[in-house]
Amino acid sequence: MTDLVSGQQINIKTYIGLREAAGLEGGFFAPQIAWVPINTLNKPAYNTNYGDLGPRVGIAWNPSFGNGVAGKLFGNRKTVVRTGFGIYYDRINEINNVILPTLGVGFTSSAQLGAPNCGVSGTPGPNCNTAAGSTNPGMSWYRVGVDGNIPSPVVPAASSPIVPTNPFGQASSFAIDPNAKDARNYEANVSIQHSFAANIILEVGWNGNYGRHLAQNINLSAVPYFMKDPSSNQTLAQAFDAVATQLRGGTAPAAVTPQPWFTDLLPMLGSAATTTLANSFRTQFINGQLGTIMEGNNGVDFRRLTAGLPTVDDLQVVNNYVRTDTGLSNYNAGFVALRSRPTHGLTFDVSFTMSKGLDNYVINQDNPTLSPNTYFPGTEYGPSLFDRKFVLNGTFVYDLPFGKGRRFASSHNWINSTIGGWYMSGIYTQYTGLPLSVVESNQVWGSGSSGSNVFAIPAGALPSTGVNTGVTGSGGVGTTGNTATGGTGLNLFANPAAAFAAFRPILLSTDAQDGRDAPMRGLPFWNLDAAVGKSTTIHEGLKLTYAFQFFNLFNNVNFATPGLSLQTPSSFGVISNQFVPSNRQAGSRWIEFSARFDF
Repeated sequence: MTDLVSGQQINIKTYIGLREAAGLEGGFFAPQIAWVPINTLNKPAYNTNYGDLGPRVGIAWNPSFGNGVAGKLFGNRKTVVRTGFGIYYDRINEINNVILPTLGVGFTSSAQLGAPNCGVSGTPGPNCNTAAGSTNPGMSWYRVGVDGNIPSPVVPAASSPIVPTNPFGQASSFAIDPNAKDARNYEANVSIQHSFAANIILEVGWNGNYGRHLAQNINLSAVPYFMKDPSSNQTLAQAFDAVATQLRGGTAPAAVTPQPWFTDLLPMLGSAATTTLANSFRTQFINGQLGTIMEGNNGVDFRRLTAGLPTVDDLQVVNNYVRTDTGLSNYNAGFVALRSRPTHGLTFDVSFTMSKGLDNYVINQDNPTLSPNTYFPGTEYGPSLFDRKFVLNGTFVYDLPFGKGRRFASSHNWINSTIGGWYMSGIYTQYTGLPLSVVESNQVWGSGSSGSNVFAIPAGALPSTGVNTGVTGSGGVGTTGNTATGGTGLNLFANPAAAFAAFRPILLSTDAQDGRDAPMRGLPFWNLDAAVGKSTTIHEGLKLTYAFQFFNLFNNVNFATPGLSLQTPSSFGVISNQFVPSNRQAGSRWIEFSARFDF
């Protein structure tokens, strides 16, 4: 990308570093940024990574001990010790990494069906009334295939570099960091597997998966909240925290203490700068919406712009997104598994996993999130969205011991045919809840209005979570769950008001992390799916198999964990939905009958 002030090419990470340095040193750094079209330099969308080596190594040891202590521990070819390591690289999703960034500045121009009107192409189609727009817009809108050919959008003349009109000539722009590395995983595992007798196998092991250079979006229009006013040496973070803390404590906007940062950067308002902003953006200060205070209507940058002063941030693009590689993750898991080979018609597999996944707010390859903090991604390092402490899985298939060739057989073929061939099977799943944090805002670290959520910080011990009945709420917190007003009476907390008060907003000037690193846990889950079926041989070449399948056999209710936000206290903790598995349309018990002919 090009800085239109200096004319120099700027690396994305260098750009972020310059903004950090400028902010800490007290200067302004709001360069106008333009993206140079790919074909201008005759280069691909991103540079090839030629150093992506993917070594894999694995070792297995099957000891043979006949006697002694080693023989008792390992047995004779009864134990296998395995370990392995490998580096694996992610494929690049061209839809997200190339097609979406073509929506960037200078690449898009579209025609909306709501405008032009139906008479734009000359002779309009039937029922076109261009004068009816004020009372019936449906009669004046352009209709494809009725009112002529689709009008081609007017493509304005442009030169390189392309600069949007100030202020905010472009709502959102998407770009690629050409120097982004390929996402990679460093995977390692160790396991010990031991066979008891001939049918039971016990396995104990550990898996590790460490992701680096994972795809993640950043916003180059993020507010540099660490920026320092050279006259007073106060940072924007300190000024914001001081005003927000007073307003949250009940101080009237007109009575807040003047902050030098606002006074010096808004000289046209003089000593009234702080109280003017507090009055215009009281709610935004309380909710931590820094982006709106800086770039919203009558915000700091708009006031500086109208006064002919340089702005703190770049006002060409509201959200200046760049796909880069700032994501990282760490996953460690220990597991125990017990498996049975078919024995007397019974086969089973039971596994228990204890794990922990950590990342800096990444989801997966097909949905890279916007980093809530462009400048310091580490503020979001905490348990992954999919992190479950404990997971128990079990499966079984049991051929009932009745019929010909079974333990309980009859001398009559028609009886064997009736009682034989029956089987039972089941899948049991149980796991602990997902990480659960309280949302403060999506603009806390200075990101735009479409940024990812940022979480409030626990003020003390985390409140206990669970399904609490008969909760009416109090003090305006959790009150939508009151059964007297049509609520469910269910809440994640026994005392929603106390739980709400257990979290505080982030203080930009002192907090190095948000509440994501210390989450509560959502609601746990357990479920049993089962089936009962029968296989009957009609004759040598034809067999009929039919079964009754029960999804959620015991009709157990698993509630969906509610969202928690400081901005919506009335619904705080209120449980109003049942959890629905991804392969189902309802969480209640389903019974399914199936039949199959094999020939």
